[in-house]
Amino acid sequence: MANAKAAKQPQGTQAKQDNPANSRPFIVQNKPLHSFHAQQLFKRGFDIYANAIYSLSVILRAVGSEDDVREIEGAMDERMNHLFNDLMAECARLEKMAQANGIESNGIDYSNPITIEAKITSPRAARYIGAICEFDKMTARLDALWLAGMIPDKEYSRSIYEWKRRILKLSNSAHGLSKQAMIAVHKVEVKNNEQTDEQTGQEQHELKTAASANDMVSNVAATEEKEKTGYPGNTSLFGWMKKQTG
Repeated sequence: MANAKAAKQPQGTQAKQDNPANSRPFIVQNKPLHSFHAQQLFKRGFDIYANAIYSLSVILRAVGSEDDVREIEGAMDERMNHLFNDLMAECARLEKMAQANGIESNGIDYSNPITIEAKITSPRAARYIGAICEFDKMTARLDALWLAGMIPDKEYSRSIYEWKRRILKLSNSAHGLSKQAMIAVHKVEVKNNEQTDEQTGQEQHELKTAASANDMVSNVAATEEKEKTGYPGNTSLFGWMKKQTG
């Protein structure tokens, strides 16, 4: 394949868009993508997946048990593993088909390859980039067979569409889980705030009730004391007693 042109394509996880209060660790991976379809996958799916996966790793643990979080992460990892295995199997099948027909799949060129710049904020984000690169490699083999007339137009278009849909579905699924987690967190926060407000209101009511009761007791005690001793109740009892015994 021709060397990819250096064309930085930083995605929506750029530093200038990051919340300064949420400083994430990251590494940058530069990956060549030759086919238009792989480039489109990166633009449409990577940021969605990377941000969702990062949020899930933090948010889910705030609202669920560790066992629940691991179960969800395990299910997503399993889907990614299946995707990788199926992509590699398809690459091997297409390569075998090309060799059987004397076609050199690695000799194909592209008119506008690029080098993407991916900000990796989690190991799972790195795996998503890996899946896109594997798809790019598979597409090259498919393109070689299609250009050689070994694959009909309809089969070629259907295959590209199905693989892109499957990879994007993975990112959309992660995004959906992330949104549900955010909603769950919001509900927990609202419930906690309501309980705090209710408790605060109850405490204030109890304080007012106690203060009123104390006032009533004080008034009764002062009245009784005045009736017994002539103490007026509006001066210091200790001072009044000194005057009476002076």
